[in-house]
Amino acid sequence: MHNNLFKQVIICTLIIAIVGLGALSLRNYLFPNEQKDDDSSDNGTYFYNEFQVVNVTTEVLIQRYFIDFKDKLITNPEKAYQLLLTDTKDQFESYSNFLEFVNNHLDMISSSYIKEYTIQSNGRNDRYIIVDQYGNQYTFDIKAVLVYEVSINYSSNL
Repeated sequence: MHNNLFKQVIICTLIIAIVGLGALSLRNYLFPNEQKDDDSSDNGTYFYNEFQVVNVTTEVLIQRYFIDFKDKLITNPEKAYQLLLTDTKDQFESYSNFLEFVNNHLDMISSSYIKEYTIQSNGRNDRYIIVDQYGNQYTFDIKAVLVYEVSINYSSNL
Protein backbone atom coordinates (compact mmCIF):
# COMPACT_ATOMS: atom_id res chain seq x y z
CA MET A 1 0.00 0.00 0.00
CA HIS A 2 2.83 2.45 0.82
CA ASN A 3 4.42 1.66 -2.52
CA ASN A 4 1.17 2.50 -4.31
CA LEU A 5 0.84 5.81 -2.43
CA PHE A 6 4.46 6.67 -3.29
CA LYS A 7 3.75 6.08 -7.01
CA GLN A 8 0.69 8.36 -6.84
CA VAL A 9 2.73 11.16 -5.23
CA ILE A 10 5.42 10.84 -7.91
CA ILE A 11 2.81 10.93 -10.70
CA CYS A 12 1.10 14.00 -9.20
CA THR A 13 4.46 15.77 -8.87
CA LEU A 14 5.30 15.03 -12.50
CA ILE A 15 1.89 16.27 -13.66
CA ILE A 16 2.32 19.53 -11.72
CA ALA A 17 5.80 20.02 -13.19
CA ILE A 18 4.58 19.36 -16.75
CA VAL A 19 1.60 21.71 -16.36
CA GLY A 20 3.89 24.40 -14.92
CA LEU A 21 6.33 24.09 -17.82
CA GLY A 22 3.43 24.14 -20.26
CA ALA A 23 2.08 27.34 -18.76
CA LEU A 24 5.53 28.95 -18.90
CA SER A 25 5.95 27.90 -22.54
CA LEU A 26 2.49 29.20 -23.38
CA ARG A 27 3.32 32.55 -21.74
CA ASN A 28 6.56 32.78 -23.72
CA TYR A 29 4.67 31.88 -26.91
CA LEU A 30 1.92 34.45 -26.32
CA PHE A 31 4.29 37.23 -25.21
CA PRO A 32 7.56 36.59 -27.08
CA ASN A 33 8.83 40.18 -26.91
CA GLU A 34 8.04 40.73 -23.26
CA GLN A 35 10.94 42.32 -21.44
CA LYS A 36 11.80 41.45 -17.88
CA ASP A 37 12.61 44.24 -15.46
CA ASP A 38 16.40 44.37 -14.79
CA ASP A 39 15.87 43.42 -11.15
CA SER A 40 13.60 40.51 -12.02
CA SER A 41 16.33 38.34 -13.54
CA ASP A 42 18.00 37.98 -10.13
CA ASN A 43 15.04 36.65 -8.18
CA GLY A 44 12.60 35.41 -10.85
CA THR A 45 10.00 38.06 -9.99
CA TYR A 46 8.02 39.70 -12.76
CA PHE A 47 6.34 43.07 -12.42
CA TYR A 48 3.09 42.55 -14.35
CA ASN A 49 0.77 44.64 -12.21
CA GLU A 50 2.67 47.89 -12.24
CA PHE A 51 0.87 51.01 -13.39
CA GLN A 52 2.05 54.45 -14.26
CA VAL A 53 0.57 57.43 -12.47
CA VAL A 54 -0.55 60.14 -14.87
CA ASN A 55 -1.60 63.59 -13.77
CA VAL A 56 -4.71 64.58 -15.68
CA THR A 57 -5.11 68.28 -16.31
CA THR A 58 -8.48 69.95 -16.08
CA GLU A 59 -8.41 70.62 -19.81
CA VAL A 60 -7.87 66.93 -20.60
CA LEU A 61 -10.67 65.99 -18.22
CA ILE A 62 -13.08 68.47 -19.83
CA GLN A 63 -12.18 67.14 -23.28
CA ARG A 64 -12.83 63.62 -22.02
CA TYR A 65 -16.36 64.51 -20.87
CA PHE A 66 -17.10 66.31 -24.14
CA ILE A 67 -15.80 63.44 -26.28
CA ASP A 68 -17.64 60.88 -24.16
CA PHE A 69 -20.95 62.68 -24.65
CA LYS A 70 -20.34 63.22 -28.39
CA ASP A 71 -19.61 59.51 -28.77
CA LYS A 72 -22.85 58.67 -27.00
CA LEU A 73 -24.79 61.07 -29.23
CA ILE A 74 -23.40 59.35 -32.31
CA THR A 75 -23.28 55.69 -31.25
CA ASN A 76 -25.91 55.42 -28.51
CA PRO A 77 -28.40 58.31 -28.61
CA GLU A 78 -30.67 56.58 -26.11
CA LYS A 79 -27.89 56.65 -23.50
CA ALA A 80 -27.14 60.29 -24.40
CA TYR A 81 -30.81 61.13 -23.92
CA GLN A 82 -30.75 59.52 -20.47
CA LEU A 83 -27.86 61.81 -19.50
CA LEU A 84 -29.82 64.96 -20.34
CA LEU A 85 -31.16 67.14 -17.56
CA THR A 86 -34.92 67.56 -17.44
CA ASP A 87 -34.85 71.08 -18.92
CA THR A 88 -33.08 69.83 -22.04
CA LYS A 89 -35.38 66.81 -22.36
CA ASP A 90 -38.33 69.20 -22.15
CA GLN A 91 -36.92 71.23 -25.07
CA PHE A 92 -37.08 68.13 -27.27
CA GLU A 93 -40.44 67.00 -25.82
CA SER A 94 -39.72 63.32 -26.58
CA TYR A 95 -36.94 60.88 -27.33
CA SER A 96 -38.08 60.56 -30.95
CA ASN A 97 -37.69 64.34 -31.46
CA PHE A 98 -34.25 64.16 -29.86
CA LEU A 99 -33.25 61.25 -32.09
CA GLU A 100 -34.47 63.10 -35.17
CA PHE A 101 -32.43 66.15 -34.16
CA VAL A 102 -29.29 64.04 -33.63
CA ASN A 103 -29.71 62.26 -36.97
CA ASN A 104 -30.23 65.57 -38.80
CA HIS A 105 -27.12 67.10 -37.23
CA LEU A 106 -24.64 64.20 -37.20
CA ASP A 107 -22.09 66.14 -39.28
CA MET A 108 -22.16 69.04 -36.84
CA ILE A 109 -21.97 66.76 -33.80
CA SER A 110 -19.09 64.67 -35.13
CA SER A 111 -17.02 67.68 -36.21
CA SER A 112 -17.61 69.82 -33.12
CA TYR A 113 -14.71 70.70 -30.86
CA ILE A 114 -14.26 72.79 -27.74
CA LYS A 115 -13.81 76.46 -28.47
CA GLU A 116 -13.92 77.62 -24.84
CA TYR A 117 -14.90 76.38 -21.41
CA THR A 118 -15.46 77.60 -17.87
CA ILE A 119 -15.45 75.73 -14.59
CA GLN A 120 -17.82 76.29 -11.70
CA SER A 121 -17.43 74.51 -8.38
CA ASN A 122 -19.68 74.58 -5.35
CA GLY A 123 -17.39 72.51 -3.15
CA ARG A 124 -19.20 69.23 -3.74
CA ASN A 125 -19.71 69.03 -7.49
CA ASP A 126 -18.07 70.62 -10.47
CA ARG A 127 -19.85 72.07 -13.45
CA TYR A 128 -18.11 72.36 -16.81
CA ILE A 129 -19.63 74.77 -19.29
CA ILE A 130 -18.34 74.07 -22.78
CA VAL A 131 -18.98 76.08 -25.93
CA ASP A 132 -18.14 74.49 -29.27
CA GLN A 133 -17.15 76.26 -32.49
CA TYR A 134 -20.81 76.46 -33.53
CA GLY A 135 -21.82 78.34 -30.38
CA ASN A 136 -23.61 75.37 -28.82
CA GLN A 137 -23.32 75.27 -25.04
CA TYR A 138 -22.98 72.00 -23.13
CA THR A 139 -23.20 72.16 -19.34
CA PHE A 140 -21.87 69.07 -17.58
CA ASP A 141 -22.94 68.59 -13.96
CA ILE A 142 -20.34 66.18 -12.60
CA LYS A 143 -21.56 63.67 -10.01
CA ALA A 144 -18.50 61.38 -9.94
CA VAL A 145 -15.75 60.37 -12.36
CA LEU A 146 -17.48 60.08 -15.77
CA VAL A 147 -20.86 60.18 -14.06
CA TYR A 148 -22.59 63.31 -15.23
CA GLU A 149 -25.74 64.96 -16.48
CA VAL A 150 -25.82 67.37 -19.41
CA SER A 151 -27.81 70.40 -20.33
CA ILE A 152 -27.54 71.57 -23.94
CA ASN A 153 -28.36 74.95 -25.41
CA TYR A 154 -28.00 74.77 -29.18
CA SER A 155 -27.27 77.98 -31.02
CA SER A 156 -30.16 79.69 -32.77
CA ASN A 157 -28.73 79.14 -36.25
CA LEU A 158 -29.50 75.39 -36.26
